[in-house]
Amino acid sequence: MPGFKDGNIVSMELENFQTFKKMSLGFCSSFNFIAGPNGSGKSSIANAMVLVFGGTPKVIGRGKTVGEYVRFGEREAKIEVVVWIKGKETRLCRCISKDSQSKYFVDGKSYKKTEYEEFVGRFKKNIGNLCQFLPQEKVSEFTRLPPENLLVEVLLAVGEEEVLEYLKELEDLEAERDRLVETLESCTRKKECIERAIEVLGRDVEKVCEEGRKRERIRVMREKQEWIHYKHHTDEYVAIKKAVGLLRKQIEVKNKEVLKIEDKIIELKSSETCKEMDGLWSILREHDTNLVKVVEELRDIHQETEMLGVDEESLKNKREKRMTNLERLKKEILDLQDEVSKVEIPPQPRGPDEARIEVLEEKMSGLMRARGKIQHESSELKRLVDDLSLKRKKFHEMDEMRLQMLRKYHPDTHRAVCWLRENKHRFKDEIVEPPFVQLRVKDAKYALEVENFLGFQSLSPFICKSSEDFETFVRIMKDEKKWMINAIEAIKMDGKMGIKEEAISREMLKELGFEGVLSNFIECRDEVMNYLVVAGHFDSIPVSKGSVDESLVFRKTNIKRMAAGGRYIEIKKSKYGSEHVIIYNPLKSRNLFSQNLSLQELGEIEDDLAKKNSTRRENEEKLKKVLKDCEVVDKELQELYRERSLHNSQVMDIKRREARIQILKGSMDRKKLELEMLEDTKDLDEEERRIYEARRKLEDTWKDKCDELDRHLSDSRYFDAFCNAVRLFREVMNVNKNIEFLEESKKVMEETIRKLDEEAAEKKKEGSILKRKIEEGRMRLEKIEKTEEYDKILAQLPDTIDELDDEIIKERAQLKLYNVDRGAVEQFEVREQDLRSLNKDISRHSEGLENIKKKGSDVKNVLIERIEKMVCSIDKQFRSLFRRAGGDGSVVFINDGLDACKWRLSIMVKFRDSDGLEVLNSHRQSGGERSVSIILFLLAIQSYRPSPFRLVDEINQGMDRHNEKLVHDILVALSKEGNEQFFMITPKIAPGLSYSQNMKVIILYSSQSCAGQEGFVKYKLRMLA
Repeated sequence: MPGFKDGNIVSMELENFQTFKKMSLGFCSSFNFIAGPNGSGKSSIANAMVLVFGGTPKVIGRGKTVGEYVRFGEREAKIEVVVWIKGKETRLCRCISKDSQSKYFVDGKSYKKTEYEEFVGRFKKNIGNLCQFLPQEKVSEFTRLPPENLLVEVLLAVGEEEVLEYLKELEDLEAERDRLVETLESCTRKKECIERAIEVLGRDVEKVCEEGRKRERIRVMREKQEWIHYKHHTDEYVAIKKAVGLLRKQIEVKNKEVLKIEDKIIELKSSETCKEMDGLWSILREHDTNLVKVVEELRDIHQETEMLGVDEESLKNKREKRMTNLERLKKEILDLQDEVSKVEIPPQPRGPDEARIEVLEEKMSGLMRARGKIQHESSELKRLVDDLSLKRKKFHEMDEMRLQMLRKYHPDTHRAVCWLRENKHRFKDEIVEPPFVQLRVKDAKYALEVENFLGFQSLSPFICKSSEDFETFVRIMKDEKKWMINAIEAIKMDGKMGIKEEAISREMLKELGFEGVLSNFIECRDEVMNYLVVAGHFDSIPVSKGSVDESLVFRKTNIKRMAAGGRYIEIKKSKYGSEHVIIYNPLKSRNLFSQNLSLQELGEIEDDLAKKNSTRRENEEKLKKVLKDCEVVDKELQELYRERSLHNSQVMDIKRREARIQILKGSMDRKKLELEMLEDTKDLDEEERRIYEARRKLEDTWKDKCDELDRHLSDSRYFDAFCNAVRLFREVMNVNKNIEFLEESKKVMEETIRKLDEEAAEKKKEGSILKRKIEEGRMRLEKIEKTEEYDKILAQLPDTIDELDDEIIKERAQLKLYNVDRGAVEQFEVREQDLRSLNKDISRHSEGLENIKKKGSDVKNVLIERIEKMVCSIDKQFRSLFRRAGGDGSVVFINDGLDACKWRLSIMVKFRDSDGLEVLNSHRQSGGERSVSIILFLLAIQSYRPSPFRLVDEINQGMDRHNEKLVHDILVALSKEGNEQFFMITPKIAPGLSYSQNMKVIILYSSQSCAGQEGFVKYKLRMLA
């Protein structure tokens, strides 16, 4: 076919795909312009192209599975396109089932998925690349692409697979380089650590060797001590054996002397004088026992007599003290009687008027309650007034906040609002500010639903009531100020147009579970409401906070869009039957009305403020009157209170006097009772009789014991025994002295013998110990191998035990100072082995790093040269296209000093002479500016390496009329050259567009009959004329 190139799409057929029952389209080889109103199926064509060339719902940005694209009520959908390949038509077909299964065909022959994708890839169709396919949902995604990802997307779009492979290879080489550098740094750090460890361990190893030498010297010195101890023990053992023999001889001599002393003592104890003295001692002991008993009894009687004398003295003191107390009590009673006679009681005074006080207190209590009530009401009114004033203030702050939000979202519209407020006098009639500034939500809980149906296009236009004002305002804004704003003429709902009938009655809405339509929840001026009803059909979009039965709504009504259960629900009817497709999207908050206050609420606040301020003034007057009455009553009450206080003080004085008299009389009674008790002396007389009887009994007992003592002392046997004992006492004393001397000598001898036995036993014990030590030392010394060198070492050491001990102590003290690791030698050897291994690894990694750097440098030079060549070509065409649009642009490749993974491709744009070039992103440029930039960039890419086709879907939505016409004219001009196939899908046709013979215009519409779209067709024909 004439004009078609390899990969161009010749035609498309759809069957049971989305809204289409069956549809066929033919395309031209250059510019295909597809237009149609919303719901006509424009995006279905784009979706079909994506899916037939191996794309997925993720690429489209709608739905999760391909089964969702099958027409409602059908089991299978079919997409077939005719592609021009190698001079002939090739039919590609993809059949999609409801359960998301796909079948692939090429010229009627079945292919596996991998085979089909490989076949499609031969003519360079990468439908997932945003540079080749850009749906309306992906425009923001394209502008959000990081510069690094944009470079890869462009390389994919222009088919530079070899460059991509080089880029991947370079990234791998750089990753390997970084890994090797990190490994080398790690090895170097390890090497330094090991070298430091070896240096430290070397010192420890030297200390270990020195420690070993010192321990060996200590061992030899201890062995020499063993030899010295062995000789000393042998000499001591011989001396002990001699000493034991001498001790045994001394013990035998002492035992003989003890026997002689014992015989002498027996002889002295058996003499006649001693026997006679023993008999006399027995008689004297018996008489002495009786005398001692009588004397002890006399001593006890004497002590008891002395105790009775003490009791008599105590009794005398008691009588004297009682007499003194009697005199004192009599005097105190007389004093109390005098004091009672001096106390006088005055007469009872007259009391105050208690009835009058009670009446006044009741009146004062009523006035205080009235005052408290008024003050409480005033306080509550003040709180309510403050709350209402705060709400009114927030309302005005909300207006200012809206202006600031407008300034952030669209500075030109904000500037236009500020300018209009200062220049209203320049217009004949009123120009209504954009809905964004004044629109309110009646009920804040429906703010989410309202926000999601209000786009910037519906919130930003100025509404001019006069056509003349409209022309003047647009001329000033566009031509003079160069501000990009939206403005419309006010929609007059006159009798001719009328407000169309409700799409659904209120009763039906409630029956279906809706709270109302969108316009029921918006509060704004009539001009704004008319605009929203006509442009957005806000009077036919039902709203519900809860879930509804969508199928029931579809069957009973003609509603196409709704908001229910936090979701946006769109129902698309089929033009061939009753089937429909339902689209669900969650509602997203934009916080435009998070602190909303309606105008109706503001009016209610103003009315409440007026009423409450009036009530406050009335309360102030009432309070003044109550306070005045309180002052009069309080004055009279205070006078009566003073009278009552004086009366009470007089009564209290009388009571105090009476109480004083009672207290004094009570004291007198107690003292009289005490006086009577003191005058009674019966207890003292009884005590005196007891003492007398006890003294008489003791005197009788004393006399009896004295007589008994006289009888004992006058006994003749006691006297004769005492005289004979005195006569024999001296002789017996001499004999006892001799016996005591002999016994003492015997004890001395026995003690000497005991000590000699102990000394002999100790010597035997010492001998046994020495014998055991000698035997143990001999066994240890026999194990030592004595050599000539060993004898020389022993000879060099000191010859005494003390000197050897001093040397050992010195050596051991030095050993404690070493404090070395016992495993230092083993660790030293391990570290040396690790160091040798690390040196080999460092050498191997360094060699590998040099090779990678050399290879990476070669690949990098080739890459930079090829990418810069590509970017230069694209940049040249991009600048040319952008200058046609009245701005300037540039494509910049940034690689200086960066790794390949950080190489960037930045799209720089400028739309005004006063601005500089800025990076294209979703934060700096408006939606229309981004759309223009994206289309021009895609066209610039085609100039470098053409793609079989490129498609953009409704990205002119955010453009104004000027930019839309500008881009369209550029596409038309390029289509005349016939280089590439381009598809552009749009819901609108701007006035004054130019067309050429090389382009094809396809207009879609949605209706069950053509007659229903007669007005739309005529409108499009006028636009194309």
